[in-house]
Amino acid sequence: MKALVEAVHRCPNITFHCGKRTTSISESSSSVTLTFSDGSTAHGDLLLGCDGIHSVARTLHVEPSRQEIYSGIANAFGFASLTADASSTDTCSLRSKLHFNSTAINFARRGMLLTSYYEPSKSSIYVGGLLEIPTIAENNRNGWKALGADQAATKAAMAVRFATPDVAHAGIPPLIAAATDWFLWPVFTLPAGGKWCTGRTMLLGDAAHAMPPQGEATGIVLEDTVLFARCVALQQERGGGGLVEAFARYEGLRRTRIEAAFGESLAVVKTVKDAGAVGHRIKCLIVPWFLWWTRAKRERHFVEDVTTCSLEVVGNGDEDGRLPFIVPAAAAGVAVLGVLLLVWNS
Repeated sequence: MKALVEAVHRCPNITFHCGKRTTSISESSSSVTLTFSDGSTAHGDLLLGCDGIHSVARTLHVEPSRQEIYSGIANAFGFASLTADASSTDTCSLRSKLHFNSTAINFARRGMLLTSYYEPSKSSIYVGGLLEIPTIAENNRNGWKALGADQAATKAAMAVRFATPDVAHAGIPPLIAAATDWFLWPVFTLPAGGKWCTGRTMLLGDAAHAMPPQGEATGIVLEDTVLFARCVALQQERGGGGLVEAFARYEGLRRTRIEAAFGESLAVVKTVKDAGAVGHRIKCLIVPWFLWWTRAKRERHFVEDVTTCSLEVVGNGDEDGRLPFIVPAAAAGVAVLGVLLLVWNS
């Protein structure tokens, strides 16, 4: 976020305002107008709704009926310092038990744990987990903020799920024990598909297609903005058609990629849900097969460069961006067995 704000400040033709709350949005054939809670207004040719899953641009204007839905999982994370008392026995012991060079993903019966360095000095470790947490009574921002404010409870929830005798690596429990500054937030999603634009308003990022995390959410948002900017610039160069054609081009290029990412994210949700001992073992057998079978298309999406890709919309054939949610025959047999055992085990 700091990098994006700094980039904005380098552009003298952009004015950056904070602290405004939009109360209404209206469009005409030639402009779009925002009205704020203090009575002031802003006018422009185009409105970009990059305001997240609780998007005001979506809920007030583009598609008010499309509301966010709690996915059933939450993200909990903290930070384990490796610099404080670096010479102490505890810190040295923590370093010696680390089970990764840069990043590790650990599957457990009750969630998925990510442990990773996140800055060049490697002086601190991000310790985060995706956890299945039932819907709370007050399933809104205030309710989840109250639950997340109890850092001790969040840390305890992580310990119960990952710092257990059957964890794969001895370094995980001390990492969780050392981590502080715990945060918890629920993972909300939007229904697949939906409306992304009106005549002069376009939704980008989570405002248009919020989904559970699958490892590339921030990248997808940045791709959205770059690709959309290129579509608008191309339309200006060619002339004619205006925003309507630029919007249509962007959606034609982007929809199938988002559908593929949405499918991947649903697989992540299923993977991190609580499972019994037998179900967890079956899940660990299936996941490597699934990753192998979908590797080619995932790698293609990963290396795709939206700054140089073609802006010509093609038909939806085999290269439409959708991942094949099919596994080889052997893995399929294991999957069926796994489903039966999961039912039995529950």
